[in-house]
Amino acid sequence: MIPRLLRPLWHITCKDTIQKKCRHATNPHEVQQLVDEYKQIEWQTIVDKGAVRIHYGKHAAALKNHFPDRFISSRFVIVKKALEENQPVVEDDPQTFRVKSRWCLQGHLDPDLGKKVETGLLQSPTLSQLGRMPVMQLISSNKWVLQLGDMRGAFLEAGPLPAKFRPLFASQRKGGIPGVPQDAVLEATGNFYGQNNAPLAWYRTFDEEACGFGWERSKLEPCLYFLRDGGSNKLVGVMGVHVDDTAIGGQGEKFNKSVELLKQRFPYRKWRIGSGEFCGLFYTQDPKDSSIQMSKQLFAEKLIPASIPKHAKTDQLLNPGQIRVLRAINGSLNWIASQSRPDLAVQTSMCQQSFPQPKLHNLREANQAIRRAKQHKDLKIKFSSIPAQDLMICCHSDVAFANVGTHTQAGYIVGFAEKKLHQVEISNWTPVVWKSYKMLRAVSSTLGGESQAMSTATGTVEWLSLLLTEALEGRFNVRECRSLLAKRPLIFATDCKSLYDHLVSPSSPTAVDDRRTSIDIVIIRESIKLTGAQVRWLPTNRMIADGLTKDKAGPIYLLRSCVRAGIYQISPEEHVLAQHLEPKNARMPYVGESNEALEPGDLNGG
Repeated sequence: MIPRLLRPLWHITCKDTIQKKCRHATNPHEVQQLVDEYKQIEWQTIVDKGAVRIHYGKHAAALKNHFPDRFISSRFVIVKKALEENQPVVEDDPQTFRVKSRWCLQGHLDPDLGKKVETGLLQSPTLSQLGRMPVMQLISSNKWVLQLGDMRGAFLEAGPLPAKFRPLFASQRKGGIPGVPQDAVLEATGNFYGQNNAPLAWYRTFDEEACGFGWERSKLEPCLYFLRDGGSNKLVGVMGVHVDDTAIGGQGEKFNKSVELLKQRFPYRKWRIGSGEFCGLFYTQDPKDSSIQMSKQLFAEKLIPASIPKHAKTDQLLNPGQIRVLRAINGSLNWIASQSRPDLAVQTSMCQQSFPQPKLHNLREANQAIRRAKQHKDLKIKFSSIPAQDLMICCHSDVAFANVGTHTQAGYIVGFAEKKLHQVEISNWTPVVWKSYKMLRAVSSTLGGESQAMSTATGTVEWLSLLLTEALEGRFNVRECRSLLAKRPLIFATDCKSLYDHLVSPSSPTAVDDRRTSIDIVIIRESIKLTGAQVRWLPTNRMIADGLTKDKAGPIYLLRSCVRAGIYQISPEEHVLAQHLEPKNARMPYVGESNEALEPGDLNGG
């Protein structure tokens, strides 16, 4: 069996290929004309770039005999792309889509695959979520204009194929190549989609050119670039690069010149201002306040629930066909939950934990998650224009002790906020990264679970804090970063009063019976010391990370409300504790005075 990572790479490199794939032939006449036209355009681009050499007749036959082990298959991957971004494709209506054609090699059959694996040429950096979110926040904070670029045939710009991997020949599949005889031999002399080393070759090419234009690559995120003023070292531009897509913002003469140089050097097919797709999400910038909204609404609309027999028993095991359906649903839910919908994270995580023996009720829960995704499909994450000097990071972590069978569900959510959050004021708040997961290590108490969850979250928080510091302060020695990190003191929020007491107390954590919990507390204390963080306690019904550990309407509604409002506030501990002394029947959970701002319309949600 071919390992998953070595299967044909066109399934990976072409976005949404499976959902929008188009046939090579037998299409309706108008669609077939578009297919033939764009296959010709793609092939002409390859020829013009000198990335292929064509051999005919006897010479082609001689090459087949002499190099039988240097041939791999090729094919055109043809997809339908929406004519207007963030709009659906109507399959038989050419007025709603354009055809995109890409010639790909079947990379898992590459005769040099083993050599490329050994030398690390199959690895190529891509922009992570932790790298992409600061790009949008910095553009909004500095009130720069969001610009999104999309290149055509980026891998063709990566230069010639290295001599040590040549000759490499491509055989044609049925349908062939426009204007090329079926028995012709195609010699690959450049880099193509599907070639295992092409992504790394492309990244190195772009990186070299961008740095030559004045951009500075991040030490922490290799696909994140900063542009600085030569005299003051002030940040004047930021750029995130994900394969052939670019998100960029900045201002000033140096920035404008660098953008023009990028456009001249690389074949940008589209350059959008203020809105567009990037990394599978749709962004829209408000021209008045420069805030940016991010959504995946169209993806949510396309989610399809499973068909379940009416009288099926809840505890019966799924059959192989139903298991395949559940895997597909889990994949789609994981994509949307991890990228833009934290309110779906806990249900998605629990559905994934149902394997290897999922039951019918797990399939019903997956359908429920789809209904929730569609019901709140308009939920967006907003990057508010928080002044760069006021940016800070806030982290909420939580666990629900032994709530999934014998397992404990944990979760954390990290967001950008304003420094005034420390002063008990209402602050803009943007979730940046979140996670709902089964705790890896068994715990014997709530304190053990809460400390382990926060200890896990501190790594993500420190990394994001370092990334933000690098962007705003310039390059620095990571070993000597404490003074820089202290400029933007963090907040670690917990609803575990015993953990809060241990973290703010100068006493030794050896008073805790569980020594592993003591170690976690020491790790958190070190993180607090490194970042100059402040620890805050919240009541459970005001903990937004609660919606990442419990599949219940109240906690998830609270989390969704905070995401929708995009603002947050933490009340003083003594004030909240005083409230808890009131009779229980005088309080209403999730409504009223709280540590978060809710929109009136959300009171009917959940």
